[in-house]
Amino acid sequence: MRSRLAGGMLAFGLLVAIACMVPLRPASAAGTLVQTTNASNGGATSVSVSYVSSVTANNLLVVICGANSAAATITGPAGFTTARNDASTATAPGQGIFYKIASGSESSISCSTSASVSIGIQIYEYSGMAASRPLDATNTALSSGSVGLSAASGNVTTTYANDLLIAGITANGGTTISSWSNSFVQENS
Repeated sequence: MRSRLAGGMLAFGLLVAIACMVPLRPASAAGTLVQTTNASNGGATSVSVSYVSSVTANNLLVVICGANSAAATITGPAGFTTARNDASTATAPGQGIFYKIASGSESSISCSTSASVSIGIQIYEYSGMAASRPLDATNTALSSGSVGLSAASGNVTTTYANDLLIAGITANGGTTISSWSNSFVQENS
């Protein structure tokens, strides 16, 4: 299965980047990206985005939220399960990856933070993914990078052969993210 990369979330004076990887289990040999979109704010305690088209029941929904501040704790969308939520540190932005199986009534998604900061949100809908226990694993450690260096997601061990790998990168800086490795394809920026 081709890997998907949820690209850079925020663009504010380059300092560091945070990267997480989440393998999701397909129901069959392949899952398909149905839709994706994103939004950001210029400094508030929440950000929302609406789906481009109607969500289909039993599809997998993935949300990646990033905040550019060391002072912000991210709260995921209501009704979603946390795959990974790394609180900000003094040297890194914060990022959370959340998922759920769609009911079909979802129209918009929100993330919030504990402080008024710049927040970015990306949402994804996938068909063909396991409706029961779609999360296979998460990477074992937070990864980061700095000016002139590559960001890396860390290692992850999967159980299933055709997992969809979602890697989220939140950059605390105005930067261009490129040169993906390991067959990753940028889906959103």
